[in-house]
Amino acid sequence: MSLSDLQERKKLEREQKRLETQNQKDLDKAIKQATAASRQETKPGERIKQMIVMIGKQLSEDGVIMATLLTRLQEFEVEYRICEDTPTCVMWKRKVVERSIDDTTKVIELKKEQQDQYILVVMNGSNFLELVHWTKQDHKGINLNDGESTLIQEVDRLQRLYNGYQITLAVYDLEAALRGLKTQRNRKFRAAVRGSQQLCSDSEKVSRIDCEEAMAELQINKGMNCCIRICHKPEQLADLIITHTKSISAVPFQKEQPFSFYGDLGPGATQKALQQCDNKISLIWQHQLLQFSSVSNPVAAAIVAVYPSPALLLEAYENCSKEQAENLLQDIQVRRGVGVTSSTRKVGKVISNRIYLTMTSKDKDLLLP
Repeated sequence: MSLSDLQERKKLEREQKRLETQNQKDLDKAIKQATAASRQETKPGERIKQMIVMIGKQLSEDGVIMATLLTRLQEFEVEYRICEDTPTCVMWKRKVVERSIDDTTKVIELKKEQQDQYILVVMNGSNFLELVHWTKQDHKGINLNDGESTLIQEVDRLQRLYNGYQITLAVYDLEAALRGLKTQRNRKFRAAVRGSQQLCSDSEKVSRIDCEEAMAELQINKGMNCCIRICHKPEQLADLIITHTKSISAVPFQKEQPFSFYGDLGPGATQKALQQCDNKISLIWQHQLLQFSSVSNPVAAAIVAVYPSPALLLEAYENCSKEQAENLLQDIQVRRGVGVTSSTRKVGKVISNRIYLTMTSKDKDLLLP
């Protein structure tokens, strides 16, 4: 190989290396841009902007509610759409952007919409009172006809209709409905006294207590599968929708957050605390003890001073009888304060027994004292 060929070959190698370096820089830059854009969208103030509020057509025709709601949605820069499929409901969609990098190190964005499994069913106060009335009739043992259903039966119907959705029932303008019912009863009573009309029927004898009893029964039967909220004014209904929008927007990010025993120290404190502490096991052990009810920092520190790790405490339990183990920690001295204001106390029997049961019990359903 001649000298000129060798020089040409080295020149080509240098050029190839330069191109590879440049391509890597472009790739790193593209990755950085995509990461920055994704991070920007996940900030607490930006999450809600990725939501789309789907408002039922019948609900959107109420000018008072819509005027208040649109003001709040514009305040948070949230997009909304009118949905004809769910006339009196509010549902949510999420704008999702998937980013990838092509062969030319260009960031490609694929925008999609994702349906969230939450629904807010808005029911006016008159319809709610009718359901409460039929609930009372059912409790009296009266058979209901077709088209007549209790509050729980109506929620069962909604759950079948919106299978897989977390349902929240918003009762709107209940106070006005109750006042209207009371006014109607008073008019009929006065007419009955004059002898021109019969007394009120059972359907007109629904009280506020009846409503509260029906709602309590619903919560007992359905638990967290269906929540119920009372909204007396358009502003309250708008606030409820905005609150749900905020909460739903944060759900995917809350699931991604790892559990930490350093929750009381604030975000990012776990790593910092571990780096600054020489005895890392003792620090983690102390924060584990803080999860127990009534265990303060001085109490946890006093226990860690005697038993610096969970293994040492378990070993001490193994060398004791059950009664001794339950009371093993109760006499440990806890010092509070410094100087002339300092004081001492003991860990106590309740905390000692609580920690013993947690460390040794194999019953996952055991209730701690």
